Amino acid sequence: MTAPSTLAIVDGNPVVARALKLLLQGAGYDVRSLEYPFEGDLGELLGDARLLLLPPTLGAEVREALVGEIKARPALASLPIVALVSALDEAPQSDGLAAYVPWPCRLEALTRHIEATLLHHH
Repeated sequence: MTAPSTLAIVDGNPVVARALKLLLQGAGYDVRSLEYPFEGDLGELLGDARLLLLPPTLGAEVREALVGEIKARPALASLPIVALVSALDEAPQSDGLAAYVPWPCRLEALTRHIEATLLHHH
């Protein structure tokens, strides 16, 4: 059996982040919540993460700032970022994110998006 993929979730809302964490842990992922703004070195916080998940509770401005901060670091620039959005029209297509997933969605749909993103960025 392979080790579970480590996912990092930005904690935009503790209730949403905890629910996502529990759902994804139940699906077999190793999940770590990170508070934003980050405390500590981004490289250390995201070093072993294979994917960063942005919750639907993050505003577009915060999402853009966060993605810019991550993409500006060479060691993290290739980290795939998936955003959960309440409306797909919130999803600009040229911002460097690996995927946008409509939220709410079924766990199976979310894990399919995560797996497809992990395969694509392997």
